Amino acid sequence: MSTDARIDHLDEAPEPASEPYAAREIGAAFLRPHRAIELILARRDRWTSTVVDGRQLGALVALMMLASGLFAVPYGLVLGVDQLWRVAAMFLGSALICFPSLHVFSAFLALRVDLGQNLALALLITSVAAIFSFGFFPILWFFEVTMSGDGSIGTRHGLSVFLLITALGAGILQICRCLFRERRLRPKGSFWFWVLIFFWQGLLIFITCRMGIFLGLI
Repeated sequence: MSTDARIDHLDEAPEPASEPYAAREIGAAFLRPHRAIELILARRDRWTSTVVDGRQLGALVALMMLASGLFAVPYGLVLGVDQLWRVAAMFLGSALICFPSLHVFSAFLALRVDLGQNLALALLITSVAAIFSFGFFPILWFFEVTMSGDGSIGTRHGLSVFLLITALGAGILQICRCLFRERRLRPKGSFWFWVLIFFWQGLLIFITCRMGIFLGLI
C-alpha cells in the first residue's frame, strides 16, 4: 500500500463514537442553566453523538433554543432595558431565517441529516453566540460604568459591536469543529461540502449584520 493510500485509509477510519447525552443530563441543564454551557460548548464530542443518535434530539434542541434566549439577556440588559431582547433576537432570528437554506444545502450535498438535526446545527451557532455574549456582558458593563461623557458613546458602541461579532464568530467556529470531528454528518469527498458550508456561513453573517443594523445593535 502506498503512503498516500495509507493516509487516505487513516483519514477515512471512523473515530470512536462518544456516548450521547442522557435525558437526565439534558433535564438537569434546564434546572441549572450553567450546566448548558458544558453540554453545548465544552463537550462537542458528546453533542455531535447526540445529534447523530437522535434519541434526545428534541430535548437538546429545546435546551439550545432556551440558551439562545436566556444567555443573551444580560448583554441586552447592559445596553438598556429597552434592548433586553434584541441580542437574542439578532442571533436567533438570523439563524432561523437562514435555516431553510441550510436544509436545502444539506439535501443537495446528500448530507445524512434530517430536519431536526439541521435545526440543531443552526441553533448551535446561536446558543454558542449567546453563551459568549453572557461571558462578555460583565466586560461591557464595566466599560459602561467607568466611561462617561458624550465622547465615550462611540467607543462603547464600537466595543459592543466587536464583542457581538466575536460571539458570532465563536458560534461559527463551533459548528465547524463539530462538523469536522463527526464524519457521519458529512458526505465523503468533502471539498464541495465545505465550500457550500462556508457559503452558508457567509450568508448567515450577512443576515446577522442586517438584523443587527435593523435592531440598532450594529
